[in-house]
Amino acid sequence: MNNWNNKPDGKSRDDIFDICLLAQDKAKEMKKISKWLLQGKTGISSKTMVSVYLGLPRPKSGFGWSYPSDPSDFQRCFLMLEELPFVREVLPRLSEVNEIFGEMGRRWAELEALYLEERHQESAPKLYKLMQQIRGV
Repeated sequence: MNNWNNKPDGKSRDDIFDICLLAQDKAKEMKKISKWLLQGKTGISSKTMVSVYLGLPRPKSGFGWSYPSDPSDFQRCFLMLEELPFVREVLPRLSEVNEIFGEMGRRWAELEALYLEERHQESAPKLYKLMQQIRGV
């Protein structure tokens, strides 16, 4: 007789159910990420954030990883986070990419507020100024 509540590997039926739910959630996230990659506005910095979220290694060739360098880059990151809000959890870990992205991650709320303030204008001088300040330019 099979006792599902006391399996030989020490996992209970509840543990297995929780693992299945987690796998189902991750599959949904991957579907959303795939859709964003195919249909969304992507850039190197937004792809970098998704790569950090997925735990992917730094690319050995091509453009590599980078932070947003101007308001257009920041916009792509902002739009990605609107589509993939679960990726927001990487903001405190962006220092894994580089020091500048780490500082942007720490000041994301400030950058986001300026973006929202200026997004309907022709340009975003306040956002750009703060981005340059963070970059040490």
